[in-house]
Amino acid sequence: ANFTTPVTLAVPQDGKPALGDIDNDGDLDLLVPGPADGTVGIRLNDGAGNLSGTTALTISTFPIVGLTLGDVDGDSDLDLVAMDYATLRIWLNNGAGTFSSGSTHSVNGGAGPVVLGDVDADGDLDVVTVSNKSIIVRLNNGAGTFSGSYATFLALFTGNYTPVGLTLGDVDADGDLDLVATGTVGNFGPYVVSVQLNTGAGIFNETQTITNLSNLGSLALGDLDGDGDLDLVVSYTSRNAIRLNNGTGTFSGVGELALAGAGPLLADADADGDLDVITHNGVALNDGTANFSTVLPTNTYSYFPKGIAVGDLDGDGDIDLLTAQENDVVTVRLNQPYPAPTLTVLSPRSGPAGTLVVLTGTNLVGARAVTFNGVAASSFVVPSGSEVVATVPAGATTGLVAVTTPAGTATSATPFEVVQLIPVVSVSPARNALAAPRATTVAATFAQPISAASAGALQVHSAQLQGKRTGTVAGGGTSTLNFTPDQPFVPGELVTVTLPAALK
Repeated sequence: ANFTTPVTLAVPQDGKPALGDIDNDGDLDLLVPGPADGTVGIRLNDGAGNLSGTTALTISTFPIVGLTLGDVDGDSDLDLVAMDYATLRIWLNNGAGTFSSGSTHSVNGGAGPVVLGDVDADGDLDVVTVSNKSIIVRLNNGAGTFSGSYATFLALFTGNYTPVGLTLGDVDADGDLDLVATGTVGNFGPYVVSVQLNTGAGIFNETQTITNLSNLGSLALGDLDGDGDLDLVVSYTSRNAIRLNNGTGTFSGVGELALAGAGPLLADADADGDLDVITHNGVALNDGTANFSTVLPTNTYSYFPKGIAVGDLDGDGDIDLLTAQENDVVTVRLNQPYPAPTLTVLSPRSGPAGTLVVLTGTNLVGARAVTFNGVAASSFVVPSGSEVVATVPAGATTGLVAVTTPAGTATSATPFEVVQLIPVVSVSPARNALAAPRATTVAATFAQPISAASAGALQVHSAQLQGKRTGTVAGGGTSTLNFTPDQPFVPGELVTVTLPAALK
């Protein structure tokens, strides 16, 4: 996943963008609502990610606050569903990307985001949207006319604020679409996430509220941990909260993701088979278990991002990113192959199982695997694009170290030497001896001879004298090492003998 090279489009509109194949030519086109007027900017894709000149479609005299695409009239093309301040507006597609006005439906002001889904299980797309402190459900008659609607008036959404985020998904695995929304309690109360389960007929009942999150924004549902149910990501105060589903529509917290920006959206940005978290600022890569240890920047700098969209714009099989920004600008960032990794330095170059090894190189961000002579590392972290810190696994043998990223595998030029721990057979004086002679030699006997090089690394430290004791080490090449101090030990002195784990 590499979204660092932008193409900037000057679009008179700068609201939250939507992607869809509106002209039925097999690629994704761009629609951007105008929050300052009632127009929608349309740019058609040439199939290679080039979005040609903007056509402005005027659909209202009021600003557009919500826009989505879906086949609401059942004719197999994508229609436009938009909300202005007080009206739900349906514009029907003729199949070639030309829209004509369809039905309109008044709402009670204070409109917000709009989502589509078959909430009553009758085979067509219904509308769920926001209006003046309530969530509005409008049912489709199959031809793009919405009737039989009702408002879910919740204690959650009373006061001056309205819900700020909506999404639909089957969170309790019963075959219908449930609703998850963000909003506030009272005029200036705390933000909460409301989980509302569907009865199957498009009627929603609140079953859980998630609190202790401030300044909530958008949210997204997707299976983050690979267990077959829909988990939740919700943006708040320059972060994103991760909440995992227990399979019945109850969410519990597992962590906070230090990733700010417009979004979040969920998509497989690095093509490894799991869902990553995407905002306009960066991409948090998932390891498949809802662990997001690697964040790739997009280098998108925007004080007031209006929204993002993801999809394969250039037809190369990966996910691309669009960001609507202030000053009527949309940036297109095609997902480019990440540069191949290199591995140049191992530090240390030898040690037993359990040793932490710093692997230095280039393009290491997004590392998926580290192996020591073919054995997977016990664990590893990626502090930066030039460094991986890995733990030598049990069972590893001496050989080359390899780091695998989405762009390939880098192998060390020199081997890492795995050494075995040599057991200590006995020590003299005995461990924790209370009456050892002051003028004594400290000795350690091992299960096999110790090389002279390793013997020289023996150190004796004094707790009372606060430092390393000086003296002479003898016995290299034998199984017993002796340390004779330059000065006798003092009464009550506690000494500690240390040797490196990588004894030879």
